[in-house]
Amino acid sequence: MPGYCVKVTPKKGKATNLKATITVKNPALSVKAAKEVAVGATEQITATVKPANTKVTYTSSDATLATVDAKGVVTGVKAGDVTITVKAGKTTKTVKMTVVAKLAAKQTGAKKVTVSFGKAPADTSAVKIAVKKGNTTLAQKAVAFTDAKTAVVELNQSLTAGAYTVEVTGVEETAMTADFTVDSEEYIATIELTSDKAPMGNTDGTAIGGYTNGNKIATVGFVLKNQYGEIVNSNANAITWTVSTGVAVANTDYSYKNGAGTLTIQTSAAAFIPGNEVFVNAVLTNGTHVATLSSKVQIVLPASFDKAEIAGVYNKTLKKMDTVSSAKLTAAKNPYVYELLFTAKDQYGNNM
Repeated sequence: MPGYCVKVTPKKGKATNLKATITVKNPALSVKAAKEVAVGATEQITATVKPANTKVTYTSSDATLATVDAKGVVTGVKAGDVTITVKAGKTTKTVKMTVVAKLAAKQTGAKKVTVSFGKAPADTSAVKIAVKKGNTTLAQKAVAFTDAKTAVVELNQSLTAGAYTVEVTGVEETAMTADFTVDSEEYIATIELTSDKAPMGNTDGTAIGGYTNGNKIATVGFVLKNQYGEIVNSNANAITWTVSTGVAVANTDYSYKNGAGTLTIQTSAAAFIPGNEVFVNAVLTNGTHVATLSSKVQIVLPASFDKAEIAGVYNKTLKKMDTVSSAKLTAAKNPYVYELLFTAKDQYGNNM
């Protein structure tokens, strides 16, 4: 046992042929490390070992992705997943790390690009981001950091298929760039009902909204969403609706405007009865893409106003959401015109 000395002394008058049983325990080892390291950046692995003078070694599972020196400093080389093995005597610990690119970009909305930094910029207010297609820089509506290492760029126009480059300044001495590709332009990917309840027009059977009998119609809202889950403000393609229920259905009508749609179901037989179930199917073909819906709604009593939910204050002059104080509203030279935005809800939680 190098480095250790055991001295055994017999008691006075006792035999000197003594035996000693010595148990050598493996060193106690604990490690702390970051989960990520950026290409070209470093992260320190902190190892705590007992006995304190035990030698600690570090090895990388793939030096083409990340290297580690004798002091546990990991340097990112290329994006990928790597394992750093830490050894003290016969005790071994492993650290799994992901090497991330200095800069990465991808489309996350019809008009949105998300930019990810391998290492958080020191001053996000100094960061400037440009999105380019070829030699053309796309006009931006806004840039916002959602966390220390992620920024979302909102463009004025939808991205079309092709190759793009994101250029970032204000982080390093020279501009950082990242390429991304848009494979497909925006398309309608899903049709979704906004509720599983379809309120009747009325219960007394009087005419309503162009329909002869209000108790023979029921309505339910729907939305169209693109491949990014965003509501699409378009009805360029006709939707084919089919419905089935315990009573005959004469036809369906639908309207769609500004991201909100309403499906009207009409029966040609007896009036709807609250509790009736109607199975709803829809198909929408847009180019090579087909969006479908297969759902079920329950017929319920007519909707009535239940509550209003305040959405915020819109500054019509600046054309953006705003915050308003009493001092701001009563200021003699306040040049702005405001609108209070709210949503009316029925007893089923649906927008009215």
